[in-house]
Amino acid sequence: ATTAKLLSAIAADGPGVTSEQAAAIKVPTLVIGNGLDLVHPMPLAQALADQIPGAQYVEIAPKSLDKAVHAEEFKRAVRSFLSG
Repeated sequence: ATTAKLLSAIAADGPGVTSEQAAAIKVPTLVIGNGLDLVHPMPLAQALADQIPGAQYVEIAPKSLDKAVHAEEFKRAVRSFLSG
């Protein structure tokens, strides 16, 4: 119960930037999310990507379902983003 309460509080805390600050980001930005991340909920990741001009949003497999697939999809997303 304590861990669940802590994770809920962290998730509700937000990304630490305002919408205006996110909108002011002028560098290429990659936002990665997955549907089972309780600490960083996917709707929050999607909203953040929507607020950052030109941000690329990529959904990857949840680590809790398949750690190897999650790691590979994460690496692929980062490689693709960096190769532009």
